[in-house]
Amino acid sequence: MVFCTVHVPLVHPVWAVKQLATADHIGRGRLGLNIVVGWNQREFSMFGRELMPHDDRYEFAAEWFGIVERIWAAEGPFDHETRRFSLQGVMGAPAPVGGTRSLIMNAGISAAGLDFAVQHADVSLVTMQSLEEATVRIGRMRAMPGSERVQVFGTALVVCRPTRAEALAYLERYSGEYGDYEAVDDALARFSDYDGVVDPEMYADFRKTFAASHGMLQIVRSPDDVARQLATLHHEGMAGVALTFVNHLEEVPFFREQVIPRLVELGVR
Repeated sequence: MVFCTVHVPLVHPVWAVKQLATADHIGRGRLGLNIVVGWNQREFSMFGRELMPHDDRYEFAAEWFGIVERIWAAEGPFDHETRRFSLQGVMGAPAPVGGTRSLIMNAGISAAGLDFAVQHADVSLVTMQSLEEATVRIGRMRAMPGSERVQVFGTALVVCRPTRAEALAYLERYSGEYGDYEAVDDALARFSDYDGVVDPEMYADFRKTFAASHGMLQIVRSPDDVARQLATLHHEGMAGVALTFVNHLEEVPFFREQVIPRLVELGVR
């Protein structure tokens, strides 16, 4: 599938449904919707909008998605009148190819974000910097009533080379010698403005990690080790991982040829 990401406070739900229908029918039912509520005021300022308080954003997203679901269910024409929306005679066709809804993903990791995922999403996308953090976040999700129907996905950077030493050397070269630290410092400043997420004492180490992988989990190993680490994530309860590489044209073929057969042998692919 292909997931499209929609900042729901910036995109009208009726307009979004029409765009989603077009893309879903082009892809013959293979379009997923990643609902995000936003966090970056600079981004919202480009649209002349103020960022809502944190939990209010998820309340807005729930109402936004409720309108989308009503259109998909072919209830129309219907009216929807609240303090956020004033809609009359709403209708839309066709519905998604697979039925009355697309596959829904959400990447919230706060209490409000996880609650939204349990109530409305099929997939919860979590960020993590280590296997230990992945275990904690999966546990938080699974502790919530009703979460058993929600799959947990993660994100990871893969640097895979014939040996771990070669992989580490490449990581050091591109993130250290060629790291774009002007961009890194700007991005971290935005995160700090939002919630002070970067501890000053950890800033130097996190800065390098961010240059390498935007702060996500790094799997920097040989093919055997990459396969084993992905299998560990699977056994911890992660249903899928969104992978990124430094150079997709060069690295994805190597991953396909060397890692995927090992995942098959391990029973997770």
